[in-house]
Amino acid sequence: MVIGAALLVLSGLGLSSLRLHERSLRAERQGQFSDVAEQVRMDVKTKLDDFLQIEQERPYTDYQYDYIPETLNAIEALVRSPLADSLTHGLAFGHFQIDAQGNIMTPYVRPGLPAQEMGPVLAAYLDTVKTKVLEPLNGPAIARAHHPELGIADAAVTKEDEQQQQLAFQNLDVLAQANPKQDVLLPQKSQPLQPQQQQAQQRLQAAPERQMAQQRGANQSQIYNIESIQQSQASNTAILTRENFARNYDNTQSQMTAAAGGMGIPKGMDEAATNIQGDIPQDQRQSAAATVQVRIEPFVPLVIRDGTDSETVFPGEIFLVRHVQIEGVHLLQGFRLNETELAEQVEESARRLLREGMAAELTQASHHEAAHAAILDFGFGELVLNLFEIDPGWIAVRVARLNAWMATILAVVWLAVLLALLALWRNLCEQDKLAHKKDDFISAVSHELRTPLTSIRMYTEMLEKNWVKDETKRLEYYGTMRQETERLTRLVENVLDFSRLQRGKKKLEFTIGDVNECIANVVEMMQPCAERMGFVIETEFSSIEPFAFDRDAVMQIAINLIDNAFKYAKEAHEKRIFIRTHSVNGAAVIEVEDHGPGVPRSQQKKIFEAFYRCGDEATRQCVGTGLGLALVKSFAEAHRGGVEILNAKPAGALFRVRIAR
Repeated sequence: MVIGAALLVLSGLGLSSLRLHERSLRAERQGQFSDVAEQVRMDVKTKLDDFLQIEQERPYTDYQYDYIPETLNAIEALVRSPLADSLTHGLAFGHFQIDAQGNIMTPYVRPGLPAQEMGPVLAAYLDTVKTKVLEPLNGPAIARAHHPELGIADAAVTKEDEQQQQLAFQNLDVLAQANPKQDVLLPQKSQPLQPQQQQAQQRLQAAPERQMAQQRGANQSQIYNIESIQQSQASNTAILTRENFARNYDNTQSQMTAAAGGMGIPKGMDEAATNIQGDIPQDQRQSAAATVQVRIEPFVPLVIRDGTDSETVFPGEIFLVRHVQIEGVHLLQGFRLNETELAEQVEESARRLLREGMAAELTQASHHEAAHAAILDFGFGELVLNLFEIDPGWIAVRVARLNAWMATILAVVWLAVLLALLALWRNLCEQDKLAHKKDDFISAVSHELRTPLTSIRMYTEMLEKNWVKDETKRLEYYGTMRQETERLTRLVENVLDFSRLQRGKKKLEFTIGDVNECIANVVEMMQPCAERMGFVIETEFSSIEPFAFDRDAVMQIAINLIDNAFKYAKEAHEKRIFIRTHSVNGAAVIEVEDHGPGVPRSQQKKIFEAFYRCGDEATRQCVGTGLGLALVKSFAEAHRGGVEILNAKPAGALFRVRIAR
C-alpha cells in the first residue's frame, strides 16, 4: 500500500512537472527573445554613440567648402573639406552650415553655384534644408533683433505658422536656452518651448499605455530606449581656441559675397556680413591670432513632421544640428539623419545576434504573429523589431514528446514495481546466497594468496637452514617457489587489470616508427569522409627521424583533430584542412589547421577538459561527446609532450601537438 501510494504521488508530480517544464520552456524562450532585443539595443546604441562622438568631434571647418588649415600658419593655402567626396558619411547625410544671415553653405559645392549646375540630389537636398529647416526656424517671425537694417517686413504670424514652428522646435529648446542671443535662428512669436525634462516625463507616462497597445497586436512587447541622441544633448560644450579663423572667415565672407549676387541674398545681409567681418581687427586677421574662441555645443535633434514624407522610416525627417559660436559669429551646423542607413544598421545587428530558430523583421508597428516585439525608442521616433519563431510549435512538439515518454515511463515503472514485489521474496533468498558467495570469494582469495605464500615461506626456510642436502630436491624446491611466485603474480595482475578496466586506463606500447607515415595513413583513411563533406585535406610533411611512439595513440590524435575540424568548420567559406609535421627542439610537432569560426580566447583552456564543448547548449549545432580533445591532451602528455591552440589567420583554429622524441 505504501509503495502504491508513493507511485501515485510520483505520477502526479511527474505530470505536474511536465506542465511546469512547458511554462519554463516558454519563459526561457521569451527570455532569449528579450536578451536578443537587449543585445540589439546595446549594439545599435554603441553604433550611435560612436557615430555621434565622431560628428561631435568633427571640426567646424569641415562644413565649409574650403578652409585654411591651422597647421599652415600664415601660408595662404586653401584645403578642400574632407566631407566633399560624398553626401553620405555613415548615418549622416548632407552636412550643411547656416550663418546668421540665412546663407546655406555645404562642403560639396562652392557657394554661389546656381542650382541648375548642381547635381539633382544635392539641389533637392538644399531645397529641403531651406524649406524644412531654415524657413521653419525663421519663418514669418524671422529675427529682427540683431539686424533690423536687413529691411525684412514684419509679417503677421498666423496660428498655423506658430503651430508649425512649435512642432519644428520641440527638440531645439536646449539650443535656444544655450544661446539666448541667437535670435536670427529662432522664431520670436512661437509658443514657449517645452523643457526636455517635461518631454521625458511625458514619454515615461505614455510608455505603459503604448506598451499595452502594442501587446494587443503582439504576444509580448517591450520598449527599449536608445538614449544616444538624448544623452548627446547633455554632453559638455566644447570651447576651443583656433588659429587661422580670421583668414577662414575672410575666405568664407568673400564666397558669401559672391553668392549674394547669384542666389538673391538681400543687400542688407551682405552689409551685415561686412559689419561682422569688420569686428575682427586687421592685425588679428593677418596674424591668425590663437585667442579666437570657438564654442561648439552638442547636437540636438530637429524633427520635421509635415505628414508628406512617405519614404521616411520615422514619421518625419530628422535633422541633427549644433550651435557654433566663434567670438561674435553664430553658425548652425548639422546634417540629416540617414534613416535608411539607421534601419539597415538595426537589421544588421538583429541578423548577427539572432539565435537558432529565430527570425526578425523591422517595421513601424508590431506584428500580431511576432513572439516578441521590441519597440526601439530613439526619442524622436520608434522602430519595432518583430522577433519571430521560425517553428512556433516546437515547444508543443517537445512537450508532447515528453508526455509520451512520461506515459511510457510510468507504465514501465508500474510494471516494474509489480514485478519487483513478486520478485522481492526471491531477492531476499538470493541475498542470503549472495552473502555466502561473498564469504566464499573472500575465503578463496585469502586461500589463493595464503597457499603460495606458505609454500614459498616453508621452502625458503628449509633452504636457508640447509636442511635439503640432495641437489635434485633443492632444484625441485626452487622450481616450486618459482611456480608459486608466478601464480601469485597472475592473481595480482588479474586484480590490477580489472581495476584498470574500471578506471579506463590504457597501456601504451612504444615502438620505433615514422610519424609521417602514421599521419599519412590517417589522412588516407579520412579522405573519403572529407570528400563527402566537401573538405580538401592538404599535407605538408617535413623530414623527421624515426623515434619511439605509440602508433595507435598518434593515429587517435590525428583522427580526433581532423574530425574536430570536420564538425566545426563545416560552414566555413574556405573548407580546407592543413596538416603539417616538423621537428622543433628535439620534438615532433603535428599541426592541424582549419578556417572555421575558431575558439574564443576565454575558452581555449577549457576545451581540453573532458566532456566540455564550446557555445550555448540551446543554440549549439555541432554534435560530439567532448572527449576528443581531452584524449588528444592525454595521449600527448603520455608522450612527454603537450597540445596548444592558436588562432588561425584570417579565421579558424590551429591545434599544435608536441611529441617528445
